[in-house]
Amino acid sequence: MIEKAKELGKQLDITDFAYLRGWIQRFKERRGMRKRKYHGEVDSADMTSVQTGRHDLRQLLTDYNPEDIYNMDETELFYRLGPNYTLATETTKGTKKSKDRITVALTANATGTHKFKPFVIANFQTAN
Repeated sequence: MIEKAKELGKQLDITDFAYLRGWIQRFKERRGMRKRKYHGEVDSADMTSVQTGRHDLRQLLTDYNPEDIYNMDETELFYRLGPNYTLATETTKGTKKSKDRITVALTANATGTHKFKPFVIANFQTAN
């Protein structure tokens, strides 16, 4: 950003400006810009294919009773993972995050009248 600012300053014949990192920080603060984490994969899906697939699936499922349609999904449970943040008045040292986890499957029918008990489908442990 500093190089681009210098380039624009040169084009606009601005000579009385200090191109320091502090102004970038204040610029970002004034505009509410901050480092953010990417969430999900929303931009990686072809939405036309998703809509077509949903339509085709609805057509296929019309021949079945909703009580006979089941869905199973898995989720990872990081059972030794501690919190990321704490309240403190001074800098606090962190520790290495544990990646020990189990994968749990959750299954139910479309009406929600039959739910399987959650079950472990894999157990992953990392060496410390």
